Amino acid sequence: MSAMGGKLSFREYADEVRILPLAGCIIGALTAVGCTSSHAQAERSISTYKVNRCGGSPRSWAPRGSEFGELLLHDRLEVAPNHFIWNETPVSRTSLHHRLLVARHMPSNVGLQLIFSGADDCRLVRSIRQEVDDTLRCGRDHKCVEYLAGEHRRDFPVRVSR
Repeated sequence: MSAMGGKLSFREYADEVRILPLAGCIIGALTAVGCTSSHAQAERSISTYKVNRCGGSPRSWAPRGSEFGELLLHDRLEVAPNHFIWNETPVSRTSLHHRLLVARHMPSNVGLQLIFSGADDCRLVRSIRQEVDDTLRCGRDHKCVEYLAGEHRRDFPVRVSR
């Protein structure tokens, strides 16, 4: 049907017939060149902590390096793609939640260092940040700070945890 609601003229029909195959060719060419797969690869590479810190820690969290003052006493949570370590003890996700609940009732001068391996998927990073923030109420009730594992090893060559 034409824009006026009637039948298509021969010229309108010919124009539509020429445009449809052209649109199909463009989509096919983009797929063949790999535009969609390269986009997916870029999205996967950006979705790890090492690339962009998954958007950064929440604003209420303490800056890196503040442990030399107010966070001298702290718990340490190390996160890697397949495991969690709480103060040098491997823990499950369920156990991690329990330990965060216990930490919430510690004096406010005991902080938390959250250390990501760098290979962590941003979905995991955001989930852990949210759980830590919701449980400890970082900034208001407890000081929390976040590191990339290599930065933490450089800044803290000797492990200091409570």
